[in-house]
Amino acid sequence: MEKEIFLGIFTLISGLFGCFTNWSVVFFSSSVPTLRSSFGILSAHGAFATAIYCTIAVVWITPMMLLEVDWLYKKSHHAGFVLYLCYDLATETHLLICLNRFCAVWFPHKYPIIFNNSYTYTMLVFLWIVCLLICVTVFPLSGCQMYYERSIFTLIYTLTPECQYLTFIADFQLHMVVVVIMIVFNLITFYQFRRQNRAVSITLNHASSQRKAKSEKNFLMQTFIQESAYATALLSYFLLVTIIENELLRFIIILLPWYFVHAFEGMVTILCNPELKKICFKKWFFCCNTSDDVPTRTVEAWRSTTSRVSKF
Repeated sequence: MEKEIFLGIFTLISGLFGCFTNWSVVFFSSSVPTLRSSFGILSAHGAFATAIYCTIAVVWITPMMLLEVDWLYKKSHHAGFVLYLCYDLATETHLLICLNRFCAVWFPHKYPIIFNNSYTYTMLVFLWIVCLLICVTVFPLSGCQMYYERSIFTLIYTLTPECQYLTFIADFQLHMVVVVIMIVFNLITFYQFRRQNRAVSITLNHASSQRKAKSEKNFLMQTFIQESAYATALLSYFLLVTIIENELLRFIIILLPWYFVHAFEGMVTILCNPELKKICFKKWFFCCNTSDDVPTRTVEAWRSTTSRVSKF
């Protein structure tokens, strides 16, 4: 019971952090001019799927751990379905973002045609259809479920050979292929991005070269963290868990990578995009800034009024 409470609190804190950062990306990305594009739409969509994932963890998974609500246990497979769908959407959205970067760097003249806003929304509609078909095939049609198992404090798939085999293919193998594709395309994209920047930096001054280098660093950092986290989460859930016997250690090995992927992904996106980071920090501290600015604005308005009166 103590383990479940500890892990429930950990899940709650991680989930709240994920909700805060990912919903910030969803709501504030439209305020960034450079993100009012295909890349920004895809980034906001990925953050939306991840934000729903974290929200389910807060409002559904955490109460099961801390409050022992029976009807939540009985309906936990519904939460599992939504979590799987959100994870699938987030992963495939990252693949689209990867292809978006690749096209922007390698085919800049065709990029506005392939990744205009209307085509991007069409891609996302198609993505939802594909992900829903996969989820319906894996769960309702096959008889498999992802439900909360109290003995190991986490969500698991139905323990039948058929279900384990199906989920191993549809979850582990499929998503590992997607992650490998993303890594390969991102490496090729970074190579071309780096080569173009070197050619341009010859004609630039020192300050411009530093900005280019910082842009390269942010690109590489975001790519490395996100793809590494996805690969680690998949390997830990399907491989490491089979050789770990300690329940607490097993849960930590499963949970930490997953929450690193979902709870901290929003923060990674914010920190690796300077304009978005500036907007988010400004919005987060808006209340404090407003309270500090009100007296100043009042004094300035009073001075302006008195100065106009004195002229007469």
